[in-house]
Amino acid sequence: MWEAVGMEEQSSRFFHDKERIMKRKQGATEWSRVSFAGKAAGRYLSVLLCLFLIAGMLKTTSFFSLATSSRELENRQRKLQNQMEQNRAGITNANQSQEDARQEQGELNEAIGETDRELSEVVANVGLIQKEIDKKQSQIDEIQVKVDEETRKEGQLYAEMKERIRFLFEQGDMRYVQILLEAQNFSDMVNKAAYIQKLYAYDKKQLDAYEKTRKTAAAYQAQLEDEKSELETTLYEHQEEQTHMNQMLAQYRSRYADADARIARAQADAEAYAAKVEEQAQQVDALTDKIAQAKEREEAQRLAEEAKKKAEAEAKARAQQEAEERKRQEGNSGEEGNGGGEEDRPQKEEKTYAPAGSASGTNIANFATQFVGCPYVAGGTSLTNGADCSGFVWAVYKEFGIRVPRTSWSLAMIGQEVSLDTAQPGDLVCYPGHVGIYIGNGCIVHASSARTGIKISNATYRAISSVRRIL
Repeated sequence: MWEAVGMEEQSSRFFHDKERIMKRKQGATEWSRVSFAGKAAGRYLSVLLCLFLIAGMLKTTSFFSLATSSRELENRQRKLQNQMEQNRAGITNANQSQEDARQEQGELNEAIGETDRELSEVVANVGLIQKEIDKKQSQIDEIQVKVDEETRKEGQLYAEMKERIRFLFEQGDMRYVQILLEAQNFSDMVNKAAYIQKLYAYDKKQLDAYEKTRKTAAAYQAQLEDEKSELETTLYEHQEEQTHMNQMLAQYRSRYADADARIARAQADAEAYAAKVEEQAQQVDALTDKIAQAKEREEAQRLAEEAKKKAEAEAKARAQQEAEERKRQEGNSGEEGNGGGEEDRPQKEEKTYAPAGSASGTNIANFATQFVGCPYVAGGTSLTNGADCSGFVWAVYKEFGIRVPRTSWSLAMIGQEVSLDTAQPGDLVCYPGHVGIYIGNGCIVHASSARTGIKISNATYRAISSVRRIL
């Protein structure tokens, strides 16, 4: 019996000890669970505290500026730099425009000076030609008086001679007959007959002399009329040149003033471009600072996000480890990454091309001589209905598809100057206020004057100012 009681006590003690051990184990487990959770919570709280501190730092550096990323700022900076390059190109173009305008003004100054000198010569020639025309007119008037006087004398002598003949043979005037009848002898009669014959011979000689004088004066008068016509044509052409030069001077001065305006505009443009470049340079510098700040903010944000992700991962890992500890299991976790690429841009190329043509001097000379005899018309350009000297040259060359100036003054400055000795058919022979086409053998074809029209003349019929070759 006492053995049974002892066994029950031992059995009861065994169960109590087992229950106590189990409770101890459960207490140890609970304590370790609470301890582990406390450690995890402490770490999580420390991470959160770090995040709050970082957030505070970001607030102190204008957190809301993160709305503009460094990439957007870099794009804006690139656009500004491109605009700066365009504005710098604008400055270069404006400076080049100023240089071109100043160079044009230099050329215009030379042209104005040359035209002024030419105009002075033309004005002086106009005065001299007008005096020469007045002199020719005075000579023509004097010759006209002489012609009229000789014509009057010739008519008077002729009338007297007719009267003597009429009285002698038609009305029976006996004075010459009585002279013969009153002769003392045959010899005296022969002498008196010779006297009568000499009287008629004298009348005839005087009549011939008057007629010769009249014809000589009339021929000289016609020559003076031709010379006057040539001078009037030259005067007209000089006046045309004077008008043309005045127009050219007005155009040169207008272009000079326009170049002044272009220089002023180009200077204003260059200053405006320079101001834009300076402003954009300041903006680029400011953006450089903002980009650096943005990158710092983004780097801080990236680090904060990484820290947050790392804390979350650690918390998750701790939670998994806690669950695994309860189930007595283990686990692992991993991370993945990504990359990027590049782009290429194509390029373009351009190419350009250009044409040319020519004509024969002999053909031009032969063609021009066809119009000899056609009229001279001031200001005209018709080969058949009338042209002036430069209009004739202009029209002939136009038929060969060659464009030349319309005035003799301008024609005297084109092409290459050659001597008369080396002149070839088709060359231009230029005179003061006149021009013709060289046809060979020392001759020219030209629209001479209103009196003579288009004709062929010796090239040296007037003083030559220049021979020009344009082919």
